[in-house]
This record gives sequence, structure tokens and C-alpha cells, in this order.
Amino acid sequence: MGVARYTVSPSLPEELERDLPTAEDLAAELPSLALVSARLAIEHRLRERFETSTGARESPRGLAELLGELERRDLAPPGTAEFRESVLPIMNRAVHALELDAGAVERALEGARQLPSRLDES
Repeated sequence: MGVARYTVSPSLPEELERDLPTAEDLAAELPSLALVSARLAIEHRLRERFETSTGARESPRGLAELLGELERRDLAPPGTAEFRESVLPIMNRAVHALELDAGAVERALEGARQLPSRLDES
């Protein structure tokens, strides 16, 4: 059996360096990634509430459907309607990698931060 030898290089090969995103590329994407992450966390918390409160093993598939079902059962946290109208559309755009305005992203992130605390309070 042979032994492989590896050489560690202090820099990437040019073709890899060319293909990787730059720091500027990543910085431009970070707000969208923060929205996607917040959406995942919120959806997880809401699914837990739905499944715990109803005893159901499966919850509605989409976040909008889940929010609606929680509202119908009077299990939704305060501010859910506002969240669905103003924050969720921006989160959906982020999930689908659509163009986003920086101000809209900041407003959506603020709204996304509020919903879990409202969930804790209700």
C-alpha cells in the first residue's frame, strides 16, 4: 500500500481563487442570509408551538399556512398579522434570492426579532 504525500500551499490555486466569492460578495449576501436564518428559527418555534398545543405530529407545510392555522386556533403570538403582511414577503424574497432593498431588509430583521419574544410572552 502506498503513502500519499501532500504539500500545503500558503495560497489557493488561481483557478480556485477566481471562482470563490470575495469578501465584498459575501458581505452583500449577509443580510439576506440573516433573514433566511431568522425565518428558519421562527418557523421551527411556531411548528413546536403548533405540535405541542394541538398534539398533531405534522404541522402545515408553509410558514404562511402555519401562521394562519395558529391564528385560527388562537395560538398565534400577538403581532402575527403584521408579521405576515410586512415581514414575511421580504423573507420570502430572501429565500428565493430575489433583489432586496437594504432598508426593507433591516425592517424585516427587526420584525423577525420581535416575533420570538412575543411568542415567549403569549
